[in-house]
Order: sequence, then C-alpha cells, then structure tokens
Amino acid sequence: MTSLGFLAAMLTVAIATANETPPPAPALRVGEIVLDREDIFTRAETDSSRGVGGFLQRLANGLHATTRPHILRHEFLFREGAPFRADLLEETERNLRALGFLAEATVAAVDTAADGRVRVQVRTRESWTLETDATFALEAGGASRWTVQLADKNFMGYGVTAGAGLGRDLTSDYWNLWYRQRRIAGSGLTLGLDYAQRSEGHLRQIELSRPFYALEDPAAFQGRARDSRWRNRFYLSNAGPAGLDPSREASLFTEIPYDDRSFEVGAQGRLSAVGRGRVWRLGAGVRVQERRFTLDEGVAALSDGRAVPLDWLADAGQPFAREQGTTVYPYLWLRTVSRRWVKAHHVMQYGGLEDVELGWDVDLRLGPAGGSVGSTTADARQRWRLETVAQRWAPLGPGFALLLGQAEADLGSNAVRNHRWNAVAGWVTASGPDATPWLTRLFVEAGRGEGLTGARPFLLGIDRGLRTLAVDGMAGDRLVRGNVECGRATSLKPLGLFRLGLAGFYNAGSAWWADEARSAGDLRQEAGFGLRFGPVRSANAETARLDIAWPLDGGGPEIVAVTGGYF
Repeated sequence: MTSLGFLAAMLTVAIATANETPPPAPALRVGEIVLDREDIFTRAETDSSRGVGGFLQRLANGLHATTRPHILRHEFLFREGAPFRADLLEETERNLRALGFLAEATVAAVDTAADGRVRVQVRTRESWTLETDATFALEAGGASRWTVQLADKNFMGYGVTAGAGLGRDLTSDYWNLWYRQRRIAGSGLTLGLDYAQRSEGHLRQIELSRPFYALEDPAAFQGRARDSRWRNRFYLSNAGPAGLDPSREASLFTEIPYDDRSFEVGAQGRLSAVGRGRVWRLGAGVRVQERRFTLDEGVAALSDGRAVPLDWLADAGQPFAREQGTTVYPYLWLRTVSRRWVKAHHVMQYGGLEDVELGWDVDLRLGPAGGSVGSTTADARQRWRLETVAQRWAPLGPGFALLLGQAEADLGSNAVRNHRWNAVAGWVTASGPDATPWLTRLFVEAGRGEGLTGARPFLLGIDRGLRTLAVDGMAGDRLVRGNVECGRATSLKPLGLFRLGLAGFYNAGSAWWADEARSAGDLRQEAGFGLRFGPVRSANAETARLDIAWPLDGGGPEIVAVTGGYF
C-alpha cells in the first residue's frame, strides 16, 4: 500500500470513530446500604480510657440498649435499587438527628460501581436516653415542692419513649405516665398516650397520627382526644376589681378548677412538585372543645393572701365567660416549608451539629368558630378564628438571624373579639477557633394581647428570661424583654458527657396588664454570669444554664438552673 493509500485509510477510520456515539452513562441507582452503629462511647474511646473514666464509659455502654437496626432502616428515604438522589440522603440524615435518641448521624455516598450503583453508608452514634429528674424546694412558709421522674427515649432500643413521675407542685400531689411510639409495627402510624392523676383532677390524652416523614410525602393526618380536670392559675390585673395597687409589679392570681374536653382531627396533602421549589401543603381539620370553669362559692384566695369575691368573672362580656361552653372550629390548614438547610455548630447548642432551616416555615389555620357551626359559647353567632406560627433562620454576617412570630385571634362581636401575638428576633454568632469559639447571642421579644383570659397571659420569670423573678413573677397582656449574652465554649468535657461553657449576660423585661400603671419603660434589669452545659452524649441536646444573677435595682443574687429556651 502506498503512503497515500495508508493515509486515506487512517483518515477513514478516524472519521468513522468520530461519528460513533459513546454509550450512555448508566443511570445512578442506590446500591448496597451499609449501616454502621457506634455505642455511646466508641470502641476507640473505651480502649484508650483507664481508671474511673474508662469504667464509667463501659458501664454506660453496657446499660444502654443499642437502637435496633430495623428501627433505623425504617427512617431511610431511599431503598436499594431506587434512583439515586443526593437530597434524600441529606434529608434522611436530618431525620435521624431529629429522632432524639442519636448523638450523631451521617449519611453519605462512598463509592459508585461501573454499573451506576452507588454504595451508601449510614453511620450513627448512640446517646444516653435514660433521663432522671429529681427536684426539691422548700418555701419560706414551710411548704415543699418536689418531683421525681424517670423516662427513656429509646426503650430497649425500639425508639419508644416511656416515662413515669410523681411529685408535689404549688397546688397538689400528682403522678403521671406517658408513652410515645413512632412507626407502630413498621407502619407510618405514631401513637402518644398521657395519663396523670392529681389530688383535684386528672389528665387523659391519646394521639394517633401519620406525619410527613419526608418533604415528598403526599399526605398526612393527625387525631387527638383529651379529657382533663385541673386547678388552673388564673391571673388578674392589679388594676382590676380584685387588685389593690395598679403599679404593683408582682403577678396576681387565684386558682380555679376547670374541665377541658376536646378532640381534633386534621389532614393535609402536598401541592408542590416533587424535588424542586418550596413545599406547599393544604388541608382541613376540625377541633371541638368543651371548657367549664368552676367558681367556688363565696370568696377566692388570691396569691397575695387576700380573699375576695370573683363572681364578676362570669358576667357577660368578661373573657372568663367567653370561654365557657363548647367551641366548634372547622379550619382550612395551610403549611409551607423550605427545602434549604445548612449544617452548623453553636447556634442553639454548645457544640452539637445542628440543622438550620433557611427560609420561612409557616403554619396557618383559619375558619369559623361561631354558632353557625355548632358553638355554644357566649355571643358566638359570628366568630372566626385564626392561628399561625411563622419562623425563619437566615445567614447574617458571621452568624444566623432568627425571626419567629406566633399569633391567634377571634374575630366577631365585642363579646368574643380577642387576639394574642408575640414576636422574637435574634442573632447568634461564633468567632475564633472552631473547638473553643466565642459565642454572642442577642434576642428581643415583644407581645401584645387584647381580651385575654387570665388562663393564658404572657408570663415573665425564670423560664422566660429573668433569672431574679419567680417562674411567673410578672403576668399580663403586654410583654417586652431582651437579652445580651457573651460567652465561650471551652474544650472541657466532664466525663465526656458535656461540653462546658462560660457566659456573662444582661437581661431586661417587663410584663403588665394594659390597665395597670406600668409600661415598657418600667423594665426590670439584671446581670450575671454562669456555666453552660451542652450535652454531647445525651438525647437531650438543649443547653442547660446554671447562673448567678443580680437585680440591678437592688437586692441579693439569685442562683438558678434553666434548660432550653432562646434566653
């Protein structure tokens, strides 16, 4: 063959090769799913630990029941052979962390075979799920309060929550039981049971639901029934008929027995497309509630030691009278959630990995609640009810900003018209080394209500932002409060159970009734410092605070322990 012929042949082969269409890449599908479970303390940790610390680690592992594999596999949003979707791996990881009985969870693709099958590895680490609670307080007058509770959030490794408790609070002795089970017999149903017995009453509640386990789930429903008889604290204005001093700061209340029976059912379906855009859900429900308050004959004992008649609470137009009777509330139910999530540390916890939803998460219910649908409450001929909750986290500078709003309202005649709203704005940031960052937290809250019953005022106290007050030191239909806290998460982990932090803080706030001689300018202020305990081996990831606080208007320090909350 001549050189010219050889070149022509080679050119022909090259052109033919160039025109060939390469075989399509195989579609990615989920291949082998490998589940790796670690105990509370890993093997490497127990092997390297000596002395008392090592003994306690091995004891904790031995006493703890490891989660059964099928309980975890029920939560996987993917199956072997299904089309591979990275977003379902991420969502599964978030769901596993949200179960409440795992300290860590990661879901990742680790290998892809030539045939397009993706090997997925799921790694989990157990947490200590047995929780005990024992408290005791002796008041100056000699009365005591105490509580003993025992609960397990992962009983025998089956993902079941079971608990029991007994004690004495401000009003009576009590004992209670509770039970929660997710995915009954491998189904999508969840069950919740509550039972409590008190000296003056009881609580019985059952809940059965099929929640949205995934963003792409097409539908969900819930049902709940409740029967309770309780002595309820009913808060009163210091400027009202039962009050003495409109400028008095301390809350005023009495205890009124009430019966409360209700049931509620609701269902929603997904409206949005699969795999893209914001998730929208629309549905409907109905709530039927019967409430009866019992005013004791004669006079009622108030929290300031006086005894006064309270029969005026049942007069027409009073909020107390508005709640008596049966309320039927059929509602339209709208929910929208974001698909955007990020992982972060030191947002609401001291070190644990957190999932932060970016974008608005809104839940809205709206419907009639008057006589036209069967309600028997006073002057309820034309009554509409609205309930909504909206929350958004957003990146802001080196941290995250939070906006949270809650509102409920009854619209209609003057006898039934009322509303209650509160809004929280905050900013949290971490700076410095990842292992021991400086943490700054700024939060403010405002709330306002009109026509509120004394059973649901805004309360300001230890559990709501002011350490130097009692639990319900201030009450009213107006609320303002704020907090500035700066601290540092240390590298110290006592017994490997907590990450220890230090913080200094300033708090200010006030709660009052609109007719009282006080306002937002009458702020109670305090400052202090304390320890922060961030659980790293427990199912309860809420940060615990042990603080010493001084009221800035004079008085001695208060030592308090608080768990959870924004501030």
